[in-house]
Amino acid sequence: MSSHGQESSVIIESASQSKAYIGLHAASGIISFLVAKGILLVPMQNMKTREQFSAQLISDRHIALPPPWFMGLGEELCIQFSGFFLRVGLNSIANKLNLQIPSAATSMVSDVIMYPLVAKRVRNVVNGYGGCIGAQSACPGGETWANWLISVGTFCLYGVVEESLSGVIYDNLVSKYLPFDTASSLYAERFAQSLSLGLAKVVMSPLEALYKHQMYFGSGHVPHTKRENLKSLYKGALLGVGESFSLIYFKYAVYKSLSDLASSN
Repeated sequence: MSSHGQESSVIIESASQSKAYIGLHAASGIISFLVAKGILLVPMQNMKTREQFSAQLISDRHIALPPPWFMGLGEELCIQFSGFFLRVGLNSIANKLNLQIPSAATSMVSDVIMYPLVAKRVRNVVNGYGGCIGAQSACPGGETWANWLISVGTFCLYGVVEESLSGVIYDNLVSKYLPFDTASSLYAERFAQSLSLGLAKVVMSPLEALYKHQMYFGSGHVPHTKRENLKSLYKGALLGVGESFSLIYFKYAVYKSLSDLASSN
């Protein structure tokens, strides 16, 4: 529920640019976030998270009652929008101070700050209609600082590896083998980036399931690896491809359409 898009390397260099950038996001940007990172994204995330908590861990009652389509919409928008400006802000501060900080570092700091909200969203999705799975669910991340740090570390590791793997897939696979030139237009580039992130999400599904289980049950919990659970895991992983297109391609499409409309008036 935390994916790093192009904002991992966005930098604001001047006050005028800052006003323009924030103003732009306050109009068409907010709408594109609402559509792509809310209305399109949240239902897929809800279904995927429920799949990652396999049949062995969720009672029949929970499986029969999937979460509402837009459960946690406000939380997810807060996670996505806050995470975006956290990373942009951290990158801009580092640039202002002439610090050569890799984007992965700012992403990790952002993930640590956003962790409590992400963990709360995961627990809410799994609990569904207000039920809960065992007494442990009331103690996210475990009872000790060590357990909490392990859980946060797994979450941050997922974010860094996913972002790096997505770049590797884009450079060495997608951009070379797609039947069209990914540099021919921004739409083509965003499509390729979306596909790369989606493939990275599929590969990273076991680690994603692990950090979500740690958020819910505590850092000592490891998901079962039986065949039916792996099947459920990768059934949910396919939704990660849809997630990626929502986060990158459709967000850009909505943003570009609204920006063009605003400039024509």
